[in-house]
Amino acid sequence: MGLLSRKRLLSWLFILLVVAVALNAYIWYQAKERMDEFASMMRPFAQISYEGIIPSLLGQVSIRGVEIRPLGINDEVRIDRVTLSAGNLLELIRLERDLQALRLPKALGVSAEGVRFHTQGDILHGLQEMQAADGQTASVDAAFGSCGDGTVLGPDDWHAMGYQSLVADLHYAYEHDQRFDSVTFSGNTRVREAAEVRWEIRLTSMPLGEITPVRLMNQQPRVEHMNFKYTDLSYNQRRNRYCADRSEMEVGAFIEQHVSAIHTLMNQTGLEPSESLVDAYRRFVTNAGSIEVQAFPSSSLNFTNTRFYGPQELVDALGIRLHVNDEPVRDVALRRYRPEAGADVPQAVADPSSGADRARPERAGRAAPQYREVDFSDLEQHLHRSARAYLSNGRQREGLLVEVEPDRLVLRRRMHGGDVSFPLTFAELERVEVFH
Repeated sequence: MGLLSRKRLLSWLFILLVVAVALNAYIWYQAKERMDEFASMMRPFAQISYEGIIPSLLGQVSIRGVEIRPLGINDEVRIDRVTLSAGNLLELIRLERDLQALRLPKALGVSAEGVRFHTQGDILHGLQEMQAADGQTASVDAAFGSCGDGTVLGPDDWHAMGYQSLVADLHYAYEHDQRFDSVTFSGNTRVREAAEVRWEIRLTSMPLGEITPVRLMNQQPRVEHMNFKYTDLSYNQRRNRYCADRSEMEVGAFIEQHVSAIHTLMNQTGLEPSESLVDAYRRFVTNAGSIEVQAFPSSSLNFTNTRFYGPQELVDALGIRLHVNDEPVRDVALRRYRPEAGADVPQAVADPSSGADRARPERAGRAAPQYREVDFSDLEQHLHRSARAYLSNGRQREGLLVEVEPDRLVLRRRMHGGDVSFPLTFAELERVEVFH
């Protein structure tokens, strides 16, 4: 290679280096300006800071060391890294202009790594107290999020289960593939040492060219494929052991109680799962398992009409395939539950003396666990169960029934900072309901 050719090559390399540095500086400046604007906008509600910005010529920019400290709360949320990714460098530069014009880029992704909440901090406890104030302790929470006594698990329980903090990694993205006129939406939420949720939805028959909301409304896309997978990383085992110890029973007995509560909840909402579904859920909840639901909807399916479908009709129309612990579940039948005349909604019954035995649901003659009024004289038989006390002044107290005396009772509720006890005299009560 001659001297002139080498000089020309070095000149081009120098020009490319200058362009790369300039583009990196431009991306860095744009990201910093937007972050500072966002922090300023949020200043009346929270103090937001970050350690640095990392641009990339691959079409992404990252904000590292983000800290969000809500005003008036002695706690903060820390995020190791927030990343915005576009399909390429040009789309990243055009992103703001495209969004202002209501044009969606060909690809876009947002991720947050190391989102940390302290289980002993004010933020999680505040969210728990807000939920309690809304009275959200009905059957769904009692079945899925409790130890079976109707008291929903919260940050203090998670701390006792070994979670000093909850650390999550989040990623959400979509990609428009013009070759196949399709768009794929995907998401991944992972709480470290707890659980992971992955989902994906693929739409076809998309408008040609650029995607805008108007074009999407004029040409309704078709759902080609949906996939949802929940993977337990250790939460099941920790929750099972913690709840079993708290309820003073064997782990196997608690698992049967939990499966029974889920089965009963479905019956109360008018659904009857097949035995294969019940057994599959039992296998999942026993250890660190996984549940994967795949759907391949019929091309003629109109989602606006699905509200008129029965449970099994919807399962068939969606083409549901179910895998539990990576094994297929053959019978995914989901029928309407219609109890026989005079029979209560069934529940599964387990022998508390044997944690290993698997009891099967008894289909008649058993009362569903729910809140029922109990005479004051019989309350002692329901110690350590969730109860609601209705006062004469119209107020209501809710918690674990921990003490009954001739003229009063004591409810205990887990709140921020520990347990809170509510002593109530029978003279000020209208009635008491117990979850059993």
